[in-house]
Parts: sequence; structure tokens; C-alpha cells
Amino acid sequence: MPFKPVEGKGNSGFLGIRPLTLISFEEDKSKGFDVFLRVNVLQEGSKFEQDFAILGNFEKNSDGTILLSSLVKTINRLFDTLGDGGGIDTMGNWVTQDDTIIDDIGTYLTGKYAGGTGEYPYLAYFYKKPVKGKTYTQIWPYIVHNNNDDRETLSSFIEFIKSKGVLKEAHGTVETVTTPGTIPYNGQF
Repeated sequence: MPFKPVEGKGNSGFLGIRPLTLISFEEDKSKGFDVFLRVNVLQEGSKFEQDFAILGNFEKNSDGTILLSSLVKTINRLFDTLGDGGGIDTMGNWVTQDDTIIDDIGTYLTGKYAGGTGEYPYLAYFYKKPVKGKTYTQIWPYIVHNNNDDRETLSSFIEFIKSKGVLKEAHGTVETVTTPGTIPYNGQF
């Protein structure tokens, strides 16, 4: 018989604002985006890694420099949370705090910030996203430190984007797909 849970049942203990640890970062230049950075995480209490992607194309001036956009804000938020002074420069290159070009951002970030130490120093929002009559567990691409102040900041942010219709969650009885590592596009903000 197909598994078709009713809302509020099933793995609801793994939804909402949840602690996580960073496992790895992977850059995929073959996807055709200026940025496609997959962040692999392990949620506290789970045996399965999940991921989210920061992806998109930069908005650019006529001289080729990038403009402030939701993609830039998402990248800056990630680097700020990690405590890394690097990020992207005005041409869209990955750079360290001292403007040294980073050739492989996935290897750079994994080496400095990932590894799954058994601690859960970050929080993220896990939710069910409806996609063509099914739902997929998604992670909104915004992590914060695992403390009360940052939890409140994340909670307020999630409520704001829900109120604006940016984050759409599944409700009611739907078929649930829970294949670890198979995450459709979850956008950026």
C-alpha cells in the first residue's frame, strides 16, 4: 500500500526549525548557473543527510559588476553565519577575506566548516514543499547559529517570507517523497 501520511503525522518531528551540522559543500558548475552551491547537512536525530542549494544567476551592471540581489544576500548570510570574511567579489568570483580567488568553493568551505563533528551548531527551517501532487522535505537556504536569539531571528524571517507568499508549504493529505539527497530547486531569498 502507498505511504500517504496525513498532515501532523509521520516525520513531523523533523520539520520546523531544527538543529543541524554541516557535512560538506559542493559546487556544481555544470548546472548553467552563476552559483550552484549544494550544502549537505545532518539534522539532529536523523540518520539521513539532506541538502539545500544556493543557486541562481547574478544581476549585473553594463560593466559586468554584480548588483545586490537576493542571491548575493543569501551568499553573504551564509558566510556571515560561518564567520568567514570571504564571499563573492564584484565580478562574482569566490574570494577570501583578503581577495584571494577561491578556485573550488566546495572544497574550501568543507575544509574549514564541515565534517559532522557530532555537535549541531546551526539551525535551519525544514518544511514540506508541494511539487506536482507530491511533497518533498526541503531546507530553506538560510542557516543561523543554534542559540535563542538566532532561533528568534530565523523564526521571524520564516514567518515574514510565508506572509509574502515566498515560502509555500504543503498542507493536507499528499503523497510524501522522502528520498535523501533528492531535492528539487528550492530557490533563494
